[in-house]
Amino acid sequence: MSLDYRDIERLVYTLQVSGQDINKAVVRAINKTLRTVRNHLARKLRDETRVKLEYIQQRMKIFRANVKDMKGGISVVTRSFPATLGPFYPTSKGVNVNGESYERAWVTKKGYKKIFQRVGKDRYPIREIRIPFHDEYVDILSREVQVFEKKFLSNLFYELKKIGGLYDK
Repeated sequence: MSLDYRDIERLVYTLQVSGQDINKAVVRAINKTLRTVRNHLARKLRDETRVKLEYIQQRMKIFRANVKDMKGGISVVTRSFPATLGPFYPTSKGVNVNGESYERAWVTKKGYKKIFQRVGKDRYPIREIRIPFHDEYVDILSREVQVFEKKFLSNLFYELKKIGGLYDK
């Protein structure tokens, strides 16, 4: 991460902020930035997969930073999504899921909704249809590091100015 420490040092010097207050400001900036990046990532993945936003956010867990160890992070579960989370509708020949049609497929009617498809001409075997988590989505996740850097700097400056009394609390 490319931080300009001279600007931060100048701001801390002019505001007369103590070391413990600086640590608290950094932790708050990290946590606020992690929430922003998680929401930004979830929106991008929603546009790509066409899965509900709340389900994608459930798969992203934030590890919050604290004053003792100033580390935070986001973990993402990269399993495939059930096809019923995206847009689907049954047709006379099968089911359409995210614009793809699956012949000899059906939606279960009891319990948790799932979409199954017959594999061969026989009654069995059957398989569940799922929306895959592609490698392209991992690339989207890795590109968001730049967004984190930009947001972290602006959040850190805001928190330091807030501690120094430049903003109303």
